Amino acid sequence: MKASAPLPTLVVAAALALGAAISLGLARFSYALLLPPMRADLGWSYFTAGAMNTVNAAGYLAGALAAPAALRRFGARGVFLGGAVLTALALFAHGLVLADGSLYVLRFVTGVGSAGTFVAGGLLAARLVVAPAAGDGPRGSKGGSGCVSVPSTSSTKVRSSRTMKRPLSALAKLSRPAGSAFSCVR
Repeated sequence: MKASAPLPTLVVAAALALGAAISLGLARFSYALLLPPMRADLGWSYFTAGAMNTVNAAGYLAGALAAPAALRRFGARGVFLGGAVLTALALFAHGLVLADGSLYVLRFVTGVGSAGTFVAGGLLAARLVVAPAAGDGPRGSKGGSGCVSVPSTSSTKVRSSRTMKRPLSALAKLSRPAGSAFSCVR
């Protein structure tokens, strides 16, 4: 079997942007646009409407906290795709149920899926632009304690077009002090 050629950077970036659009645009922010008709149609109080959003935020927090373990087990691509599919299916299921309890569960699941998509998408986007040189392991990692790993800027290789190489290299070098500062946080 022949190995397929890697996709162009802009195609991958567009796919990652769609993940952000699903996880934030459709799953979180569009809820505010749909809330008034949902409230009227389902007879919700302001408390119930607010609770739906709170449950979604709790799901997002749970998904973000579970993301490191999921990334270790399934990889960034698997978490990204799984989160996007889970979010899309949960959003679709919102239209099939009327009971508040079912909608609470779906809002929570939507939050979990969208967090996975957003966290893994951020990781994939970072890998798309900056790749550490061979043998250059992460610097400042504290084993998942919430600290940032930043590759050494002296050997950072930027994969991009000729016109973007210098600005992206400069951004990578400027981010090094911030990464070092975060790596000290315990």
